[in-house]
Amino acid sequence: MSAARQPSATDKPAARQLSWLRSTRTSITLMLVSGLLASVAVYLVAAHADGRRRELEFDRLTSDRFGVVRGALDAHIGALHSLRALFLASHRVDRGEFSTFARELVRRHPGVQALEWIPLVRAEQRAAFEAVRRSEGFADFVIREVSPDGEMVAADRRDVYFPVDYVEPAAGNERAIGFDLASDAIRRDAIERARRSGVVAATAGITLVQDAAREHSFLLVLPVEKQEQLQGFVLGVFRVRDLLGAALKELGHRPIEILVTDQTEPAEPQLLTSLIAGRRDPSRQELDSSWRRTELTRVADRIWLVECIAGSNATFVAASKVPLLLAALGLLLTAFLVHSTSVRERVLAGSHREALQREFAQQIVDAQEQERKGLAQELHDGVAQDLAAVSL
Repeated sequence: MSAARQPSATDKPAARQLSWLRSTRTSITLMLVSGLLASVAVYLVAAHADGRRRELEFDRLTSDRFGVVRGALDAHIGALHSLRALFLASHRVDRGEFSTFARELVRRHPGVQALEWIPLVRAEQRAAFEAVRRSEGFADFVIREVSPDGEMVAADRRDVYFPVDYVEPAAGNERAIGFDLASDAIRRDAIERARRSGVVAATAGITLVQDAAREHSFLLVLPVEKQEQLQGFVLGVFRVRDLLGAALKELGHRPIEILVTDQTEPAEPQLLTSLIAGRRDPSRQELDSSWRRTELTRVADRIWLVECIAGSNATFVAASKVPLLLAALGLLLTAFLVHSTSVRERVLAGSHREALQREFAQQIVDAQEQERKGLAQELHDGVAQDLAAVSL
């Protein structure tokens, strides 16, 4: 009987100890898992917010640049309309009047390489036209064209000429004076389109005859008609890099690279310029970036693709370290809580174990006392039975 009672007395504290330990381990595990999940969630939310912030900053910067490019192109087309108004309002515009008026337009539009007057000269008028220009001080003046060797030579005979007559500024553009635009296919095409439409026409990218740097430039051509008779064209000469560089200067230096491509002929896109320090007209492979925004812009009757590409040193290209720091902080906090909880639970476990040991010891004492009393009772009963037998 005593052997059967003792296990039941000692098993109860052990079972409670095991249950308490399991509960403690479960709570610590839940705390650890919850802390890890919370740290990951904080990182993901912070990383998404940081990515969105960087995208918004890049969108704002590129939107500013697209707006400036559009505004600059519109302003320079407006300057050409102002120059045409001079010719429409005057019976005759001489070289001095043209220079005075055009000089102010050039001053107000720093992207202008030159403003020109291109009269229509018929074949039968050529000799007289050249003679007048020579009498005005241009001793060697003839209507010219570029030979296959790249030399300026007297133009071949044709029905109509469109020579450069007035040019402002004259300095640096002397080589253009007398050049016949009809002698070049790209320039002739723009003249014909402007003549048919009556509005501004633009050339594809060209190299100016007076440009030693061989930069990509383009022309804007606007016809001047009086009494439905074509008199000639006012013409704006623009070096793409200078025009856009002057316009974008007001936005300050930011690590954003700008590519401009003429997309009028999608099958044959023409890279006009790249505003990138230290590099000239790089290939698209060199500028491949996920941080890219594009916009199609109309320039008279042509279509330009303007691309803004973030430079590798742009602040918004590199992800912020804040999400990682927040995640690390969450992990450190989790580790601290788990450690402190473990320490506290170990202290409690020690106290709990001591209490269980005391309870266990007391249960053993009680069991032994009960067993002693049982043995004493059995002895007493046995003695009583023996005495009763003797008395009988």
